[in-house]
Amino acid sequence: MQNGGSLKTASSANPQDIYIQYKIGFSTDNLLQLPKISDVNINYEFYPLKQELISSPYNTSFVTNRLVNFVWDDTQQVGTDVRFKIRTGATLVDLLAAPWYARMARP
Repeated sequence: MQNGGSLKTASSANPQDIYIQYKIGFSTDNLLQLPKISDVNINYEFYPLKQELISSPYNTSFVTNRLVNFVWDDTQQVGTDVRFKIRTGATLVDLLAAPWYARMARP
């Protein structure tokens, strides 16, 4: 790797990798002129095309509870989208086994 070199072409860099580690070797033939590094910068531009955020289960604590409305607010850039899915269950076990349902259109 050369100073300012791109990791995009490095055979050891894969798109699914989330960690990076580097190693720098120092050597000299003259102890009066020691090599030094004053700064290391690692820049990245990778953003996943799709991600999910799953909330923790919410217990309404009411046996006769009925979900009436689900409202959210978001700001999106052109070419992006936010989609909500929901699942319900009478117990936590039922909830975790339930399929996800999505609304087809925005309110």
